[in-house]
Amino acid sequence: MLWAPICIKANNFDSNYYYSNQFLFCLDKNVEQLKINKDNDVLFTNNLSLNIFIQEFDIDHIEAWLPNSTENDREGDIFLNRIYRVYIKSNSSLSIQQITQELGKFDFIHSYEYERIYKTNSFIPNDPMINQQCSLGAVKAYDAWSLWDIENGDMPGDENVLLASVDSGVQWDHPDLVDNIWQNLGEDADGDGKTIEYINDEWVLDPGDINGVDDDGNTYTDDLIGWDPSGISGGDDNDPNTQVHSHGTHVAGTLAAATNNGIGVASAAFNSSILPVKCTRDNNDEETINDGYPGIQYAAKAGYYLGCQDCNPGTIGNPGDESPTFAIIQNSWGNYGFPSTYEQTVINTAHQLYGAVVLASAGNDNEDLDINDHYPSDYDNVINVAAVSCNGNKASFSNYGSAVDIAAPGVGIMSTVIDGYESYDGTSMAGPNAASCIGLLASFHPEMDNDEIIERILNTADDFIYDGMNENYQDNFGNRDLGHGMVDCFKAVGFDIIPNLSYSFQDLLPLDGDGDSNVNPGESAELGIYLYNEEGWTDATNVVGVLSCDNPGINIINNTYNYGDIAAGGFGEHFENLFTFSISDDIQVGDVEFTLNITADGPGNYSLDKDIKFPVSINLNQQNWPQDFNQVQSSPLIMDIDMDGDIEIAFGDYDGFLHVMNSSGQELPGFPFDTGDDIWGSIASADINLDGSNEIVVCSKSKHLYILDINGSVVLDYNANQFLMGTPSIGNIDSDEELEIVFGAYTNSGDVFAINYDGSNVEGFPYDLNEKMQGVALADINGDGLDEIVFSTESENFIGFIDPNNGNPYSTILYEGLDKFKSDPSVLKIESNFYFISGSDGNKIYSIDLNGNIVFEFESGAPIQTSVGFGYVDEQTVGLFFGSQDNFLYGIDQNGLLLDGWPIDVGGKINVTPAISDLDGDGQLEVVAATDNGMIAAFNLDGSVLQNFPIIIGNSFIGSPAIVDVDSDNDLEIYIGTTASLVGLDYKLEGDVVGYWNMYHGNYKRTSFYEFDPNMNCSSPLLGDINCDSEVDVLDIMMVVDFVLDVSFPFDYQVWSSDLNSDTNINIFDIISIVAIILD
Repeated sequence: MLWAPICIKANNFDSNYYYSNQFLFCLDKNVEQLKINKDNDVLFTNNLSLNIFIQEFDIDHIEAWLPNSTENDREGDIFLNRIYRVYIKSNSSLSIQQITQELGKFDFIHSYEYERIYKTNSFIPNDPMINQQCSLGAVKAYDAWSLWDIENGDMPGDENVLLASVDSGVQWDHPDLVDNIWQNLGEDADGDGKTIEYINDEWVLDPGDINGVDDDGNTYTDDLIGWDPSGISGGDDNDPNTQVHSHGTHVAGTLAAATNNGIGVASAAFNSSILPVKCTRDNNDEETINDGYPGIQYAAKAGYYLGCQDCNPGTIGNPGDESPTFAIIQNSWGNYGFPSTYEQTVINTAHQLYGAVVLASAGNDNEDLDINDHYPSDYDNVINVAAVSCNGNKASFSNYGSAVDIAAPGVGIMSTVIDGYESYDGTSMAGPNAASCIGLLASFHPEMDNDEIIERILNTADDFIYDGMNENYQDNFGNRDLGHGMVDCFKAVGFDIIPNLSYSFQDLLPLDGDGDSNVNPGESAELGIYLYNEEGWTDATNVVGVLSCDNPGINIINNTYNYGDIAAGGFGEHFENLFTFSISDDIQVGDVEFTLNITADGPGNYSLDKDIKFPVSINLNQQNWPQDFNQVQSSPLIMDIDMDGDIEIAFGDYDGFLHVMNSSGQELPGFPFDTGDDIWGSIASADINLDGSNEIVVCSKSKHLYILDINGSVVLDYNANQFLMGTPSIGNIDSDEELEIVFGAYTNSGDVFAINYDGSNVEGFPYDLNEKMQGVALADINGDGLDEIVFSTESENFIGFIDPNNGNPYSTILYEGLDKFKSDPSVLKIESNFYFISGSDGNKIYSIDLNGNIVFEFESGAPIQTSVGFGYVDEQTVGLFFGSQDNFLYGIDQNGLLLDGWPIDVGGKINVTPAISDLDGDGQLEVVAATDNGMIAAFNLDGSVLQNFPIIIGNSFIGSPAIVDVDSDNDLEIYIGTTASLVGLDYKLEGDVVGYWNMYHGNYKRTSFYEFDPNMNCSSPLLGDINCDSEVDVLDIMMVVDFVLDVSFPFDYQVWSSDLNSDTNINIFDIISIVAIILD
């Protein structure tokens, strides 16, 4: 950071940032250091004036702030060995301002400062997710490690690279840390080559090395592995272990967890050394940092004296001996306030005298550091680290500003904690990720000093985080608030010794198949991969690519290509001798991962051996689809609207446009048509006026219903003066021959409308139902040849119907629920019985009969907003298929009982009604459903997944699927709307939709009516043959038992064949009679 400290007497006091019961002061450089004693709770020193002050101003204790400082540790007039911490008595009535102002009047006092409260910069841990360390890939550690010959024992990292966790302490005997804990052999008094030992099933400091002597001359006695300047309540000791606070242990694991050891997590620095420095007292419940700057000073000295025990570091401005080693010091803590000359001096001496690299986390308050200063991250000679996600987006919590030097992953960072592993968020995690990369760089370039390391790590940061993201954190003048970019291990280590080849783009061409430009299951393809050698790296020579794929559905035929030489900043072209491969019929479609192994030579003895992974799209997309639109909730109408032999596709979008397109994705002349506002519902079509031509009907949020012809001409513009958000239905509800259009209003006082082709209202309509609804269903319930209007509502939660009654309509409420019915109703007719079916926000789907009885209420785990799709299961069973927001797709029978193999966990909410067809031509139904997280799948009747599915599109599905043979090639296409497009999928097996619920509301007129006749295949049943299989056996007994127990209900022929004693009751006596027939 570029802040120049100035000499001040004290900072302005703010209790949010500074302790109110302790402060620091510095003696004049010419004044003798204090000798502090305490006898019978009386505090006194070798300074008489100070002793009088102690008694008069309620001073409880004085201690050296940096007790291991020497005369060399100074900058200007600030001598670190003359700075002291003062504790005020807890019962004092004096303010800290009064006390410090009086102290400042003494001529032996150089200055005083309030002591900042330092807080660790991590969020509350989220769920533990071991082995999910996206940060390693994000900082390109894997690529960087490839510069070592690991297979032949040349391991990344260096034990002489010290990565210091100056924090709350480190559980240094953690199984994933202990192998990388620094062992200070300068204190190896017994000469056994180690300073820790495993004794009695635990790791301990080597007893033979604890001799009370500063053997290595770094001013710390018996610092075998690190230091604890805080102790339990403030005293120094040589054991930085903690069993209380996990923050420092998490930092340590990110810095240098043992890597390639078969357990836990890894670190970018691989097998460098962890230097534990404990700066939080054990009796500190808040995990604040009590002695961070003494910790920084210790870590700096440890790094310096590791390689130079007999050296003299000199003073600032008068440097002494250089050491070949230095510490990389991570400080994952900080707070706001004013700069401190004392603290800046500690950092300056660490950096300039002892050669340390000091990092600090930027803070977690989403603050602009150009407005609110944050320390120590804002000090000079500190690398200020902000947090980003692994994909480069700024972490929502991270501070930012021109003070930031670099960014690193700080979201969901998995690392070590006391006795385990957890995932943390915070700039506390970003800092050690950057520090670990610096450690790896230092191990590769041991000849570099701290300034060279810092310059290289900053200048090689990847500024992709400013490409199309984080726009609010940069301006047009080159100012950036997240530093130089994301730390990049690979470039930092290797940009001047090897090339950096990457995937640029691909040419994918089908070799055979159905003649479209898509590569489908069962086809073969050619693939050209173009490479790019990043500018700023070395030229690449002798570049060879070898293609592979682990997917069993891919068979690679030609796998090798020689690219030759690729200059830095240049491309490696691939337009001849292409890779070739074949695809199995049953592969799951989507992006299939391929790997291109690249080998290339750089200057000197370094070569590149790199795996580049990239996706190849194996898809079922219909030619020219998908096409982009704004939110297609309108399930497409797919039919030959103009009866010219070619299929049209009609749908609406949230921009209010009605589109009518041909199978190639081209709009028909006259379209799109602007309705003026959102279209939520689906399009209906029929020859309404019986003139031999189909009309197109659409409702709009603009409160208008439109009838259009195939040329886009408006036949009717009907203003309902109420929001029309649902799907119109077309049927016959009056005595004339022409058809009528029926639709509901989406308002709490909504009407039900029924209009003629010419826009006139059917007599008795609009009907004042005073209810909010979307779509309706139509069915001739009373057998008079005219349709009744079935509704389910959101206001009073009704299920019922309206009888047009020859111009005198009336409504019948069959059921009033406790929760809103947000799905359009469906009507199921079995024999002469009608059932009205709708799902509710109360997690249930209801089947209500004409008498208002609940036939069943089936409960899911979340609200049900889809309508029901119907399908023939067998002679006895009709399937009802629907989705729920509990991530399950349900299949039940007409009695509300689950079908075998159902429900199915689809991994996302289902808000769109399934479609039913025979997709693969096996004579049985398949159910097509889609989720809010972009997955579409087809399921067989037994609940298994149809081959090639599921398919991941990416955008949320909001429209129901429609299944039709659009291009007359005998296989079926699936069209479905998403938040951004209309998707068209071309399933490659011959299928059938005749008689299936293959579109929203079941048909082009959108009547939502399905009829099931169980008698059609059993015209002459036998007594006792309940399942009509021409045999009387135990299966028939089981069915009668279900009838008796009311588990299921008999059809007409089953009533006759079950009542063997002809007493008009089905009971135990009939079961006995069937048993007798079987025994005969």
